[in-house]
Amino acid sequence: MRHICLLLVMLAALGAKAQTVAADSLERAVAVFFASQFKVAYNNGLADVRATGIEIDSAAVLRLIAQEITQPYDSLAQDRAFELIDKAANAAVIASSKDMLEAAAKAEGATVLPSGVVVETITPGSGDNIKRSDIIEMRYIGRLPDGTVFDSIPDSEEPMRSIAGQFVPGMTEGLTQMKRGGRYIITIPADKAYGEHGVQGIIPPNCALQFEITLYN
Repeated sequence: MRHICLLLVMLAALGAKAQTVAADSLERAVAVFFASQFKVAYNNGLADVRATGIEIDSAAVLRLIAQEITQPYDSLAQDRAFELIDKAANAAVIASSKDMLEAAAKAEGATVLPSGVVVETITPGSGDNIKRSDIIEMRYIGRLPDGTVFDSIPDSEEPMRSIAGQFVPGMTEGLTQMKRGGRYIITIPADKAYGEHGVQGIIPPNCALQFEITLYN
């Protein structure tokens, strides 16, 4: 959302109507510079909006910008606009998280725990289930509902070594349903992951997470 903030600030700063000036004037140079900055902020801002799952008509946005840019700066209107965008983005994340959890629950080999955590067994492990106090070695790929990989430990790196109880609650709960040597997909509701706060710049608020996990003996 940082590009959206920049875009709104720039629009507020460009409130004056354009005048006819010489092509080589300083005013024209400043206008070209501001317009270039606006184009970058606009394109990045639209990308940020769409990344949240919001459907947006970019042509309509441009038409409305042409209207709004002639109006005096209004900090309250800017704040309200940002709040509305943020609310829409949050609703989109919640909806896509719900879809991901429902799809995971329908997968073959999936078990839905009372907490809403879904554990899908791809390759069964062996031995006893992992306990919270166990030290485990694993690789994983973490994805957001839109498929974005936000974290991973690829084959080119050493497996993670950690105590099973040191993760977010949903991850720990899922791990205790797994056995060493197995491969699993775990889908975690937002309230068992990073909740309403998320992780700034990485995980949106109220976002479910999905991990493909490989456990080692």
